[in-house]
Amino acid sequence: MSVAEQLNTLREKFAAAGQEQCFEFYDNKKLTDEKEMEQLLASLNELDLEETAVNYESVQHPAEEKEEKLTPFSNNTHLADCTAEEQAEWNTTGLKLIANSQLSVFLLAGGQGTRLGSSKPKGCYDIKMPSGKSLFEFQSQRIIKAIKLAAEQEGKDAKDISVPFYVMTSLATDAGTREFFEKNNFFGLPKADVCFFQQALLPCLTKEGKILMETPTKPARSPNGNGGVWKALVDSGSLDDMKKRGIKYCHLFGVDNALVKVADPLLLGFAECKKITLVNKVVSKINPSESVGVFGLRNGLPGVIEYCELSDEMANARDESGRLSYSAGNIVQHMIAIDMLDVLCGHKLPFHVAHKKIAAVTPEGTTVKPSSNNGIKLEMFIFDVFQYAPDAVCFYVSREEEFSPVKNAPGNPVDSPDSARKLMSEYHTKLAKAAGATIVVPEGFEGEPLFEISPLVSYGGEGLESLCKGKTFTVPYHLSSSL
Repeated sequence: MSVAEQLNTLREKFAAAGQEQCFEFYDNKKLTDEKEMEQLLASLNELDLEETAVNYESVQHPAEEKEEKLTPFSNNTHLADCTAEEQAEWNTTGLKLIANSQLSVFLLAGGQGTRLGSSKPKGCYDIKMPSGKSLFEFQSQRIIKAIKLAAEQEGKDAKDISVPFYVMTSLATDAGTREFFEKNNFFGLPKADVCFFQQALLPCLTKEGKILMETPTKPARSPNGNGGVWKALVDSGSLDDMKKRGIKYCHLFGVDNALVKVADPLLLGFAECKKITLVNKVVSKINPSESVGVFGLRNGLPGVIEYCELSDEMANARDESGRLSYSAGNIVQHMIAIDMLDVLCGHKLPFHVAHKKIAAVTPEGTTVKPSSNNGIKLEMFIFDVFQYAPDAVCFYVSREEEFSPVKNAPGNPVDSPDSARKLMSEYHTKLAKAAGATIVVPEGFEGEPLFEISPLVSYGGEGLESLCKGKTFTVPYHLSSSL
C-alpha cells in the first residue's frame, strides 16, 4: 500500500473521531513531498485517538466532586528531634541494604534548562561551583560514595554492589541526557546500572478537544505530567527490572535539587527500621505564606495540598509545639518500598487541565507560539496516588542542608543557580569547619567565597577530619577526591 493510500485510510479513522483537522495540509494538497507525507503518517500513527477522547472527556465531565476535609499531616518525624543513636542505627541499616544491592534510585529528568538560559537538559546544567560539575555529576557521585561507604561498612568490594539508576527523560531531554552520560563515561557509574526511558507524551488539544498540529506533519505533544512516572515505570519495564534485581526500596527524586542526598542511607534505614512503605522527605515552610504545596490529609488520606487551597486561618495554624500545622513542604523526594511501588503503579490517576500557550502551525504552514493561551495540556500529578499509602510518613530534614532547587534564571536570589551555590558552599563550609578546617577569604577578594567538598570525598561530613583538621583553605576551593 502506498503512503498516500495509507494516509487516506488513516484520515477516515481521524474523521470518524472528529480529528480531521490533522490532515488540513494534506487535504489542501500542500503536502506533496513523499518524505513529508511519510512524516505525517508516522506521527499520526503514534496517537491513540480512543485514549485521547477518553482523557478529554474525563476532564470535561469529571466524576462528581465531594467536599473534601483537609487536615494536617499527623504522621511526622523530625530529624532534628531524633537522637544520635537513632540516626546511627538508621544509617548503618541503610548502608547494609545498599551493600546487599537492595536499593535503586529513580530520577525525574524530563525538564529542560530553558529558564536557566540553556537549551540542554536541566541535569546537564553547571551551577558554577569551583569544580564545574553538572547536576547529573553531583547526583551520580553521591551514588558512588554511598556504595563505597556501604562496601567499607560490610567488608565488601564496591564493584560487587549495584545501585541501579533509572533516569526518566522526556522527548525534549532524552537524546541530550543519553549523550551527556555517554560523553562523561556515566560519571564513574557502571553503564549497565544506568537505565534511561522516556516519559509518555499526550497530544495538546484545543479547549474543544481538537488535536493541535505543531507543524504540517507533526501534532503538538507534551509530557503527561510528573504523575506519568507510575505508568512509565511499568511500560518501560523498569519496575520488573527492579524486582528481578531483588530491589527492596526505590529512592525517587527530581533533577533540579542541587543538594539532594541521592541513595540516602539514613532515610533508607529509617524506612526499614520503622517498616514504612512510603517516606516523604520534606522541609518546613519558611513562613505561612510560602507558595509551596504541603503534605496533608484529604478526607483522612495522604496527599498534597496546594498553598492556594489553604485559608489564612489554616496557613497560620500551629500545633502544640509551635510549629505550623501545615508545614510539610513537598520537595519531590520519596523512599518507597518495592511492594508499595507495585501498588502505586497499579492505579490510574485523574487528569488535570493546564491552559498553555502552545506552539501551533498557521494556515500558511509556519509554527508560531501565541501570546495568549490557545490550548490545553492534560497532566497527571505524582502525589495523587499517595492516598493509596495510608502508612506514609513525612520525614523533616534541614532545608539548608538538603534542598536547593535550581528553577529560576541566574541573578534571581531564590531557587536559582545563585542560591544553590550559596547554600551548597555554606553547608560545605560548615562541614569543613566542624572537622577542624579554617576557611580564608583573601583580602580584597570580590567574587563569591565558594567552598566545595566533592561527593566522592564525603557524603555528609564523614571522613573529613583527616583532610581538614588544622588545615587552611583559601576560597574559592574545591576539596576533591585527589587529595
